[in-house]
Amino acid sequence: MRLGFKIVGVPEAAEALNEISEELAGQHLADAAMAGAYIIENQWKDDAPYKTGRYKGSIHREVLHQSKDRAEIAIGTNIDDPPYPYFLEFGTSKMPPHPSARPAFDKKKDEAAREVEEALLERVDLIWR
Repeated sequence: MRLGFKIVGVPEAAEALNEISEELAGQHLADAAMAGAYIIENQWKDDAPYKTGRYKGSIHREVLHQSKDRAEIAIGTNIDDPPYPYFLEFGTSKMPPHPSARPAFDKKKDEAAREVEEALLERVDLIWR
C-alpha cells in the first residue's frame, strides 16, 4: 500500500534547483520530500493497531525516484505474505477493517506539504548563499 501527494509551486525553489547540478537538485528535493513523509509515517505508526509490533515496525518511507524536478517517496510496509497490512486497512470476510494508513495521510497531508515546502526553502536558502 502506498500513499502519495503532489506539491506544486514554490517558484523560488524551482529557480534555485535549476541552477545546480541534476544530482544535487534531486537530492535536495528528495530530502525535503522525506521530511514531509516522516510526518505521515509517524502518524501512521501512532494509529496502527499493535499486537506483536511487526506491523508498526515495518512502516517506513523510502525514495523511489529522484531527479532535478521530481522526487517520488513511498510510505508503506514491507509485509506482503500474508497481506496483513491490506487486511487491516480494508478488512476481510471475517475481520472488519482497522484502517490506519489512509487516516494518517488524511490527518497529516497538509502539515507534511508545509514541511516539504519549508525544508525545500531552507535548502534553497543554503544554495543561494
